Amino acid sequence: MGTPTIIIQNGKILEKNLRKVKFDINDMLEEIRSNGYFDLSQVEYAVMEASGKLSILPKSEYRPLTPYDMKVKVSKESLCANIIIDSKIMHNNLKNMNKDEKWLIKELKLKGYNDLSNILLATLNINEKVVIYEKNLNEKSKDILE
Repeated sequence: MGTPTIIIQNGKILEKNLRKVKFDINDMLEEIRSNGYFDLSQVEYAVMEASGKLSILPKSEYRPLTPYDMKVKVSKESLCANIIIDSKIMHNNLKNMNKDEKWLIKELKLKGYNDLSNILLATLNINEKVVIYEKNLNEKSKDILE
């Protein structure tokens, strides 16, 4: 059992507490990015939990707006099924979504895909929305995170 340690308070980095949890700036930035914040100025508090996980409280103006905040009714969602992984059809997942290969091929053709070779991942949600992620082995990333 340990105690949580605040490493960002009121938007300011507490260096002493960073050292206490054996973190350097790069470790902290990595953990903040893994929590979905790529701009440190959006963070009001960051707490290193006893478990080693970092909890983030964003500044008020950067907190996500929810349908509840807007008093909007939303439709039910569920997990997406992976129906193609690395150009291979996941037949059991298709079956669990009450679909078959014939239906999938038709959907792919509607989206401009005549074969599976360029598809890294395809998902299907309960509203029958198919999302396709193409293979992109030749695309380079920008190295700005040193």
